[in-house]
Amino acid sequence: MIKIIATEGNTTKWEPVEAGTHLARCVRMVHIGTVMESYANEPAKPKNKVFLTWEFPSMLIEGGDYDGKPRVISKEYTLSLHPKTTLCKHLVAWRGKSFSPKEAEAFDITKLLGVACMITVVHNEVGDKVYANIGSISGLPKGLEAPEQVLESLAVNATNIDEHSDSIPDYIVEKLKTSTEFLALTETPTAEEPVVKEEEEEELPF
Repeated sequence: MIKIIATEGNTTKWEPVEAGTHLARCVRMVHIGTVMESYANEPAKPKNKVFLTWEFPSMLIEGGDYDGKPRVISKEYTLSLHPKTTLCKHLVAWRGKSFSPKEAEAFDITKLLGVACMITVVHNEVGDKVYANIGSISGLPKGLEAPEQVLESLAVNATNIDEHSDSIPDYIVEKLKTSTEFLALTETPTAEEPVVKEEEEEELPF
């Protein structure tokens, strides 16, 4: 018999999000930062990571700690728009076109916040547990309007994680606090460095 797993931090148990294609909206972006990760038997390498969360505004929870809140699904990505990365593949399918080199270089991941899409959810069984994962992402069909956003859009990084840690899974908070970016904030500066003014990036629509 398959067990139903609980979402982290919640005392209410519910089934994984139903498999299939559902209307969703991106509501959370956590820049985890640069952490060491290994793949298979390869040595660990620094990876810049981001954690995105989407709400399903038409799937509201009934009862329990999150009564009236929408179901959500999240995925961790390597923050890279190299054509072979999962993030790039998902974003290209979502926006309906590939990124030009200029767009890929200047794309701000926070532009995804509040943007609606269609997410295909697939169920994966690991032992006696079932996990709902993102199979694919696409744009809204022509003429389809998304319901109003329920959860507040939230962008989190090393500078404000302590303000929003209650809204983020514990394991993501812990991972972020091992990142190069977070550790740099906790170091005692030895000397003031000259301020270098960066060129303003052209604002690009998603």
